[in-house]
Amino acid sequence: DAYQRWEDRDRKGKEPKACKKNFAKAIMAFKTFLDEYPKNNSNPNVLMQLSFIYVTMLQEERAFTLWERLVTNFKGSAFVPKARLRMGEFYYNNRKHKKAIEQYKIVLGLKSQLRPKEAAMAIYHLAESQNNIGDYEESAKTFYEYITGSDEGRYPNDFRQEALIYMTGTV
Repeated sequence: DAYQRWEDRDRKGKEPKACKKNFAKAIMAFKTFLDEYPKNNSNPNVLMQLSFIYVTMLQEERAFTLWERLVTNFKGSAFVPKARLRMGEFYYNNRKHKKAIEQYKIVLGLKSQLRPKEAAMAIYHLAESQNNIGDYEESAKTFYEYITGSDEGRYPNDFRQEALIYMTGTV
């Protein structure tokens, strides 16, 4: 891309401007599809794709309503665990830890449908949320579950060091 070429030239010349992304056509196409085919099997995928556009546009509340719609209307979809994980992350990032905990517990009940990194994020953020509401005993147990799971290869160990620090601070 233009920016990389500029960097390769040791930043000589005028810095290229990032192009603004316009998602209006994609949003309209996805919304039209959802309106015209409300029961279509592709709707969970369309809802997730549209939610990713809203997240990219920093419109998380709009994305959240799509995740809610997905988990409510398409309970058997393979996208439900991912939508629930996103809902948990939304609550976590907005410091609504009790609601985040609810979502993470649901997600962990479906963890066989998640990639190991997604399951690791869910269990780690569950433990952090428990810690943040003062439920230190549960938090320590959850961090321990994550640590042993990472030691056994069930989860990536990306957060292992931090989990040990948190866990020792909660007991």
